[in-house]
Amino acid sequence: MKVRTMCAAIMALAVSGASVAQGIGFGANDKLTVGKQAPKLTIQEWVKGEKVESFQSGHAYVVEFWATWCAPCRRAIPHLTELQKKYKGKMTFIGVSNEDASVVKPFVAEMGDKMGYTVAVDQSQTTSREWMQAAGQNGIPCAFIVDGAGKIVWIGNPHDNEFDKIVGKVAGGRFDPVLEAKAKPLLEQVDYSLRMEDWRVCEKYLDQVIAMDARIFNHVAMRKFRILLLNKKNLDDAVAFASGPFMSMYADDAETLVALSNDILTNPEIIKSGHDQAVLKALALDLASEAVDSTRGQDAAALNAKALALYHNGKVAEAVETQKKAFFIAPPELKAEYKRSLEMYQQGARLGR
Repeated sequence: MKVRTMCAAIMALAVSGASVAQGIGFGANDKLTVGKQAPKLTIQEWVKGEKVESFQSGHAYVVEFWATWCAPCRRAIPHLTELQKKYKGKMTFIGVSNEDASVVKPFVAEMGDKMGYTVAVDQSQTTSREWMQAAGQNGIPCAFIVDGAGKIVWIGNPHDNEFDKIVGKVAGGRFDPVLEAKAKPLLEQVDYSLRMEDWRVCEKYLDQVIAMDARIFNHVAMRKFRILLLNKKNLDDAVAFASGPFMSMYADDAETLVALSNDILTNPEIIKSGHDQAVLKALALDLASEAVDSTRGQDAAALNAKALALYHNGKVAEAVETQKKAFFIAPPELKAEYKRSLEMYQQGARLGR
């Protein structure tokens, strides 16, 4: 396997050298980097999944270059399959191999559902040149994350610790590499002031990051709540922030409201914080109710969060009815989970909880 990998690397260098010798080399201005528009995919054969003829606006993609003989590539397949399931409808994963179709097809067929994403053959190596070579990448597996605007926002190995986190942000439309870079030194100041327990300075830098783009930095806003509650240990300040500025900023962002509501009810640190749980449970219900209202009762996740909050607030009958609505409109992959919650609430109602 090491010999095979070494040969592949030498071949890649030979192709690169030949391209430069023929005048097809990539200059500094041509280099494919983060922030540039993703090139078109020139594919000879789509082995699995629907053809991706162009990158659709508002939809995200992961284009991963791999090979059947590459052990790290094969190890990545199950995880990429899980991510494709998780972000179905928001992000499309595409595995591109420049091997012969006669090699790729039987491999994909044998993998079956274990390789549950789109697979393509780039036998002419046009896509490999326009992506891998243009980006200066000569090792596989290599993934390019493309956002809803068709721009490349990340390039690297899918085994990288950052990969999953950025995939999630991009799938949710919450990642901008330029803003992330600007926020980095401010967040370092947050960490420093947190260690020094300088709450005024800490909050100042948190607010500066959130002000850059509240949607992209929703995780920073949620972090501010936890800092106020768990580090500063000030329940009043935490509740005032969550019920005031936070709820106003995310009035039309049900996903973020749901995330904080669920965190309040399920985060062990918050549950064991010693703060008045009745106050926190009431706050969680307010956040979830706002999420339901903002989506006019048509978002399964918001209804699910409200049902959980109702249950924790002792309103079991309302929790049952709300969870029924959530179950009814939930996507197929969430039906089982939502049914378990419904059964728990129904049992609670029977026991007179």
